[in-house]
Order: sequence, then structure tokens, then C-alpha cells
Amino acid sequence: KTILSEKKFSKECIRCSVKETRKMSIIEELLGFFLAANDETRKNVNTLIKEAISSAIKLDDDKLVIELLEFLQTDKKIKTLTDTAELNENAVFHATVQQRSDTLTKILKG
Repeated sequence: KTILSEKKFSKECIRCSVKETRKMSIIEELLGFFLAANDETRKNVNTLIKEAISSAIKLDDDKLVIELLEFLQTDKKIKTLTDTAELNENAVFHATVQQRSDTLTKILKG
């Protein structure tokens, strides 16, 4: 088992990437890296995307949340390996929990 297949490690990498950079290109690259790493890591991609969405919502970064959700719809590997409807529902849940009504409205319009 490699450190990359450890859920806590990979989630922290995503969380830090969102929090420290707020750049979709870097988040995409990191998710792509985890997708290509190995089978065990690939299983964690849903969790990593949820972490990225949750982190962006906590930062109150509507633009990044929408970019993440658009990425889910356009990236072929992500669409194949994840349940995009579930990830959208997760975004709605986190926006509701964090009481981010503007973010929630943008998610639902998107």
C-alpha cells in the first residue's frame, strides 16, 4: 500500500490545494494525478471531489464551486468513474449546511 492510496493523505492534499491555491487548473491536475496513480487511489476519487467541493464552499468561493461542478460534467474520465449526480447533490448539501444561499442558488441554476 502506498501513501497515495491512504484516504486521509489524499483528502488533505486536495483540501490544501483548494484552500491554498483556489485555482481550478491545479485542482484538476491533482485529481488527474490521483486518477492515474493506481486502482486503490482511483476508488477514492469520489471522496476527493467531495472534499474539493466542500472545501470550496467553506471558503465561500462560488466561482471555484461552479468550476468544479462544470469540470465534473466535461471531464470524460471523471464522468466515467464517478456519479456526477451524487456529487452535485453533495454540493447542494454542503452549501445548505454552510448556509451559503448564494452558492446554493448558483449550484441549482447550473
